[in-house]
Amino acid sequence: MLTHGNVVADFSGFLKVTESQWAPTCADVHISYLPLAHMFERMVQSVVYCHGGRVGFFQGDIRLLSDDMKALCPTIFPVVPRLLNRMYDKIFSQADTPLKRWLLEFAAKRKQAEVRSGIIRNDSIWDELFFNKIQASLGGCVRMIVTGSAPASPTVLGFLRAALGCQVYEGYGQTECTAGCTFTTPGDWTSGHVGAPLPCNHIKLIDVEELNYWTCKGEGEICVRGPNVFKGYLKDPEKTKEALDSDGWLHTGDIGQWLPREKHR
Repeated sequence: MLTHGNVVADFSGFLKVTESQWAPTCADVHISYLPLAHMFERMVQSVVYCHGGRVGFFQGDIRLLSDDMKALCPTIFPVVPRLLNRMYDKIFSQADTPLKRWLLEFAAKRKQAEVRSGIIRNDSIWDELFFNKIQASLGGCVRMIVTGSAPASPTVLGFLRAALGCQVYEGYGQTECTAGCTFTTPGDWTSGHVGAPLPCNHIKLIDVEELNYWTCKGEGEICVRGPNVFKGYLKDPEKTKEALDSDGWLHTGDIGQWLPREKHR
């Protein structure tokens, strides 16, 4: 059971994290193709609606998503890692000679160096020569991509951050914490982690003795507490008691690890 308060808390945390480098406006356009039963999609739509933006719905065939994006020209594009992997594979499949592949990898390395230094743009010489066609396949207007629901490949994420010329964020969460509880910190465009806790929640790790995970080593089961955590499972107090302890901590069942600078993996 999720409340309106849960939703407001979660997307307020997201907006607070991104406010230094990105802010939604009434000119933003979101393409909706993920299941509406998933809180990830619902959260993105809530942010867009609350800022007067527009939402366009795909025509129902994921194979035609590229056509839908070219027609809609979205500025916000939520994705799942499987779709990122398909994009990555398609791009490299078109570099069908050793020379083309070498040039593509060389251009990506130059752009990745810019991203690591905090420069995100789509008007470099490498964009003109290689990446503008990729950006145009997404409508040519995307300025934010958010990925979640499963871990993203660091190689794929690093390449697409360079090739797409827009801010690409990764988060972690569950439906029980209203989609997200950690999120990429703007300016930290490294891969291999899911960012720091959102300001709307606390995160702790607890020992999992049977699997040999210990908090003294920075590893353990992820627990979340905050106003974005759900109220329980409808008419199922036993399952609710398993997920929520007496102190209000949500036991996710997932194993996590603390990294430097409060990042989470």
